[in-house]
Amino acid sequence: MRLFAGVALMPRYVTGGDDGIRRNIPNSVYSQTSREVDIEIRVNSQGLRADRDFRVQKPDGVCRIAVLGDSFFMGYEVDIEHSFSHFLEENLREAGQPCEVLNFSVSGFGTAEYVVSMESRVLPFDPDLVIFELHQTDLRENVISNLFSLEDGTLTRTGNNYLPAIAVRDKLMQYGIYKWLIEHSQLYSVIREHAGKTVKQLLLAKNNIKNYLSSPSDSSQGHDSEPEPRNTPEDLLFALLEKGKQLSTNNNAEFLLIDIPNGFDPPNYYSVLDLEMKDYNLAANFNLVSPMAVFTHPENAQEKYYYQTGHLHMSIEGNRVVAQVASDAIISKSLLAYKGEGNEAVSPPHQVSVED
Repeated sequence: MRLFAGVALMPRYVTGGDDGIRRNIPNSVYSQTSREVDIEIRVNSQGLRADRDFRVQKPDGVCRIAVLGDSFFMGYEVDIEHSFSHFLEENLREAGQPCEVLNFSVSGFGTAEYVVSMESRVLPFDPDLVIFELHQTDLRENVISNLFSLEDGTLTRTGNNYLPAIAVRDKLMQYGIYKWLIEHSQLYSVIREHAGKTVKQLLLAKNNIKNYLSSPSDSSQGHDSEPEPRNTPEDLLFALLEKGKQLSTNNNAEFLLIDIPNGFDPPNYYSVLDLEMKDYNLAANFNLVSPMAVFTHPENAQEKYYYQTGHLHMSIEGNRVVAQVASDAIISKSLLAYKGEGNEAVSPPHQVSVED
């Protein structure tokens, strides 16, 4: 494998949370390597990618941003100082708006898991701004997880948990040889990735078939016509985004949606905004920003925004650009304006920096 078909080593240290979804293993430290990177992932005792713990109760005068995403916002394939969250915190501090940026991202998450995380993990930290990642894989992940369904246009929690292979992984993680394999064995990495993709395809097919069979048929089409699915993955994604925004608003926090384009064939980037979700007008319903204009600008044709020999995560420059687009939007839209009594925007109080 190493001589003729070397592959990236991208271990994922995840376990199950009390809320029925995955979380990063607390206090874990592990490496990710490819022909382009050799980095270290560090997770604090709260399951966040950070070098310190955060007080749950927000101190007076402190501004907080909660970031929810998958491995892109988790910062896979980059060190923590080159991650989106770190660049965002840096940019806002330099702009005179210091904030604590808490990274709740977990590899493999979809929008459904962001919503569950908000209710169980994020809101106790009292964020002033909640950021959701938007990526094309969300359409698939939301169906696979089967955490929510649409019933007559209403988003409903199914009551199911989504902890794929977590029980087996937790047992294996007790053995040092397994930890060595996931960080050093290229053969194991190939087998694991293939198995993971196969299981996801089976779950996707199962849940799609279930939704299809439960869909009411349209009597006007005749008995021989095939019934249309009751709800589409696009409808579900839109409803989940609305739920995330509603939870933010109800807890006196702003909401920001950040598009992450696909980087499979740079510079031919493409986004869910231009394909599956183009008719949903997300920009009119959410504070939506995208780095696409920067990624596709002719002057940036030679820039490498995604690593190509690993798992196609954003490079240092990719994380930097997305953070710059996000911080510009936060400042221009005044998304961190302090809310006084009656939920009216007033001049912000003294902001305490991370150093303070």
